[in-house]
Amino acid sequence: MTRTRRRTVDYRIDPFDLHLFATVIEQGTITAAASAVNLSLAAASARLRALEDCTGARLLNRSKTGTSPTDAGRALVRHANRVLAELESLHVDMASFG
Repeated sequence: MTRTRRRTVDYRIDPFDLHLFATVIEQGTITAAASAVNLSLAAASARLRALEDCTGARLLNRSKTGTSPTDAGRALVRHANRVLAELESLHVDMASFG
């Protein structure tokens, strides 16, 4: 019986990286997104490359005129928006205990 080795899930995706990625999709360029989240272009690009490495998929089509999401990128941004909304809700709920 042959067993296929499954990839271990990496739960260390930084919420900030999800926010950056969602901002890239919203703004249309990495440059505009980097500015919107107060990062240098180099830092934003490095974080996006690391996010692609973490997910194991190319998330963006990059060109001189901007970016567009790949199919994987469209799936990620849907999840990212839900995760970020839930994190915001968590912070609001926890604020009453602080």
